Amino acid sequence: MFAICFSFIVSDSDVSVTQGAVVPSFIGQKPEKVFVFVHFPKIGFVHFIKERQLLKTIKDSFNSPSVLPSKGTKPVDQDEHFLISLSPDYSGRRHPDAEIYIKKGIKNEKQRSELTSRLFDIFRRQCFKEELPEFLAVKWNPRLRKTAGMCRNKPDRTSWIELSPKVCSAPDRVRDTLVHEMCHAAVWIVDGRIKEGHGPVWKKWAHQCMLRFPSLPVIGRCHDYEIDAKFIYECGGCGQKVGRHTKSLDIVRKICGICKGRFTLQVRQNARKTAAKEGLDHNPFAKFVKENYGKHKKPGVKHGEVMRILSQLYKEQSTPKSTNEGEELPKELDISVLSIHE
Repeated sequence: MFAICFSFIVSDSDVSVTQGAVVPSFIGQKPEKVFVFVHFPKIGFVHFIKERQLLKTIKDSFNSPSVLPSKGTKPVDQDEHFLISLSPDYSGRRHPDAEIYIKKGIKNEKQRSELTSRLFDIFRRQCFKEELPEFLAVKWNPRLRKTAGMCRNKPDRTSWIELSPKVCSAPDRVRDTLVHEMCHAAVWIVDGRIKEGHGPVWKKWAHQCMLRFPSLPVIGRCHDYEIDAKFIYECGGCGQKVGRHTKSLDIVRKICGICKGRFTLQVRQNARKTAAKEGLDHNPFAKFVKENYGKHKKPGVKHGEVMRILSQLYKEQSTPKSTNEGEELPKELDISVLSIHE
């Protein structure tokens, strides 16, 4: 606490009051100088210092998965409890509505839309004081392959937000990216600054969001999310890996920029498809159907008829044939009539 000293000249009947401190009268004594110490709570200047320190915590990137602050992670209301429960490293009891997104994920378009709508409503009410329009469009753009999100502005002071389903593949990524882009939207819609970028006005809105939800991760300028790519190109020289969603890298013409080595393609297999393929290899009839289905599937022939033909062919192929015409096939041994001693 701060202490400020004031000096007064008091007489027998004087009582001075200043800044909430009362100076008692000194009856029968000579006038003298009295020093009064007045204590003030930690407000004003100290609060300003805290704001400056919080602004300095805005990092250049936000982590994946999002890292919660070490202190003050206890939620204070239902909205904050829902938001913090979307983090994979949250150790407390999760909000029941957030538990669904953690267990099932957000690969389904309906689940993504529901989560996005709820997050937008929470941030709009709690962080932006409903200064952003209620029906500000938030779209999922599959063409965004490296960028987590974008805020696009129109000349009439309106905006819309685009999120990448390939990058924002987890609930906490959607939460952190959406509030980041909503800060960009507020810079244009509320403040009218179109070329602000991540300048002071954007930091003002990010600071306001962090003050409202201090238990959430720090809002950063850019992401360092690891993008789940289906095709991985690995350099044979230095081991550098380049991810692609399609087979778009020409390994004949392109070489590694680090060691000038050649790339080799590595396909990241889906666990479900891999298991299905292994099951197909262990099932000879399924393999037979896969190899011969196209030969017998003709226009006008139904699937059931094709399967009956294939079943008959497979049965004939699997039945052992006799080497001599008059030789009978060996009969199966009936083990039901045998004794364990025979």
